[in-house]
Amino acid sequence: MAEVSTRISLASAFDAQAGYLVLEADTERGPGWFRCYASGEVRFATSAGRVSVHGTAYQELAEEIPFPGREAQASHPVGARRFHWLGRDGGALQIAPSGALQRAVDTGPAMLRLQYLAPYRLCHVDLPYPVLIVATMGDAQASLTLTPAEEDYAADWQGDDFSDDPWDSDAAAQSLTVRLVNCYTGDDITVPDAAAATIQVGSAIARLSGGSSATLSRVPPGTLAVSVRGVPGYLDTDQDSLSNDRVVLSHGDA
Repeated sequence: MAEVSTRISLASAFDAQAGYLVLEADTERGPGWFRCYASGEVRFATSAGRVSVHGTAYQELAEEIPFPGREAQASHPVGARRFHWLGRDGGALQIAPSGALQRAVDTGPAMLRLQYLAPYRLCHVDLPYPVLIVATMGDAQASLTLTPAEEDYAADWQGDDFSDDPWDSDAAAQSLTVRLVNCYTGDDITVPDAAAATIQVGSAIARLSGGSSATLSRVPPGTLAVSVRGVPGYLDTDQDSLSNDRVVLSHGDA
């Protein structure tokens, strides 16, 4: 089994003030429909077909957001909103379209109740087969793979000798060491012993505490979705504007 390694850069809520870019499948509308949450102008590229934009829609959200210092981050871009402090008065507040939140002064830990409309572009792409969509906004990128509702891979298989089958998952599987780094400095991010981050690459999952790297076993080659959640002080990978939502592994990488 080959062993490969990769780095995943994470951003803090303060880093995210520069922009917000996330793609999400719109399961309510069905195959081919997706939402693009963005705080700027977006360009799309696809592995097949063309993205059509069907205007702007809004998702109504309500969150309770902790403020350990002056900065915090809403989970989505913020349009029309209303808010109030729970308990301690957090003072004057600035809200950026990207969802970045900043208090005028640090008055100590506080909790914000934020109700808002999150604007998103309603988009569609034809799905003759799985389609990779890449959105670009300045230096930020986000990607999403959409698959048809029903896939038919029926084939007339012939022969019975699979000893050298290149699709053999046991032969192709690899162990993957993932290292978490700060998106600006490149320094390792150490997850405290008291915390537990979840790292997922494709279907392989590992938990990390008391360190900056984890090894996932039996990871197949291909373009795989990446998810990192629960790193104290940093955004989850699906909440930032970094291009850190997928990794490409080649068969036999070393």
